[in-house]
Amino acid sequence: MRFSPVTQLSTRFDSVASDIAERLPDTTAGGPALAAGLGIGHVLVAGWNLTREINEFGAEMGPLMAFGLIGGAGLTVCVLAVRLFYSEFDSKQRWLVGWSAVGGATLFGAIVYISILVRLAEGRVIAEPIFVLSLASGMGAVAGVVVGELYATALQSAAVADRQRDQLEFMQSLFRHDVMNSLTVIQSRAEFLTQDTDGQNNRFAETILEYAQNIVGLADRVERMSDVITGRGEIETSPTELRPIVERQVTPLRKSHEEITFDVDVDEVTVVADSLLEEVVGNLVKNAVEHGYDGSDDFTVSVWTTSTGGRTQLHIADTGTGISEELRGEIFERGTSESGSGFGLFFVETMVDHYGGSVRVEANEPSGSVFVVELVTA
Repeated sequence: MRFSPVTQLSTRFDSVASDIAERLPDTTAGGPALAAGLGIGHVLVAGWNLTREINEFGAEMGPLMAFGLIGGAGLTVCVLAVRLFYSEFDSKQRWLVGWSAVGGATLFGAIVYISILVRLAEGRVIAEPIFVLSLASGMGAVAGVVVGELYATALQSAAVADRQRDQLEFMQSLFRHDVMNSLTVIQSRAEFLTQDTDGQNNRFAETILEYAQNIVGLADRVERMSDVITGRGEIETSPTELRPIVERQVTPLRKSHEEITFDVDVDEVTVVADSLLEEVVGNLVKNAVEHGYDGSDDFTVSVWTTSTGGRTQLHIADTGTGISEELRGEIFERGTSESGSGFGLFFVETMVDHYGGSVRVEANEPSGSVFVVELVTA
C-alpha cells in the first residue's frame, strides 16, 4: 500500500515527536516554559533592536513600529504559553507544543535567512535584515504554537476515541459471549422440544427455535455493524439483488401494521453492496413507519426504484408529518434525531458511503418525507 507524501510526512513527524517526548522530563511545565522562553527572547530582541535603531535614527515611527511587531509576536507566544500551562494537555503533548514553537521559529527564520543570503550573493543591499529575521522568527513561533496545539488536540481526541473503542469492544465481546451461551442452551432445548412434542406445544417450540435463530443472526449482524462503525472491519461488496431485500423488510411490517398502506414497486435490479444492505433498508422503512406515521387513515409508505447513468435510486417515502428543513441537513449525524438514539440514520449513511453511494432526505408532496438511497448498479 502506498501513502501520499502528506501522510508520510505526518507519520514521520508523529514518530519524531513521540521519540522526543519520550526523552524529555515528565513535567507539565516544561513545554509552556520552552514556549514562554522563546516569546520572552523575542521581546528582548525587540527591545534591543529598538535601542539600536533609536541610537542610529532617533525616536521615529519606524523603530517603534518594528518594536511593536517583533515584541507583539513575542508577547503573543507568551500568552499562548500561559494558556498552554493551564490546558488539559498532558506532559508529552505540552512538550510537543513547545517544540513546535521552536520548530516554527526556526523554519520561518531559516527561510528568510536563506533568501537574504541569496540576495547578498546577487550583490543586492538588504535593508534591516535583523528586523526581517526577528519578525519572521516570531511569527513562525506563533504559528508553531497554534499548529502544535491543533496536533496535540488531535492526539488527545484520538486517545479518547481509542479508549472508547476498546471499551466498546470489551462490552461487545462480553455481551456476545453471554448471549450466545444462553442462546445455545435455548436452541438445544427448543430442538429437543420440536422432536418430542406435537400439536400446539410443537408449534410453540418451533417458534422459540425460530426466534432464537433470528437472534443469533442479529448478533452476527450487530457485530459486523460494530466492526464497520469502529473501522475494525472491511466491507467486501458484491452484486446484491435489491427487490428481495425490500420485500423481506416490508412483509413483516405489513403484518404488524395493517392500518398502514405499503406501496412497493421495486425493479429487478442488482446493486453493489453486502449483506448489511438489509439493515440499511430495514432502518429506513421502519423509520418511515415509526417516525412518519401521523395516525391518519390514508397514511402510506411507498418504496420504488429509478435508474440513471449506472446508478440505482431507492426511494422510501411516507405521507406523514415530515422532517423539518432545519433538521434535514444534520439528520444523518450521530446522536441527531427527532426521537430515539439517532444511531440508525448515522449507520445508514456510513454503510451507503462504504458502498460508493449516497443518501439524502427530501420533502414529499403534499406531506411527509422521502429518503433517497443512491447505489452503484452492478
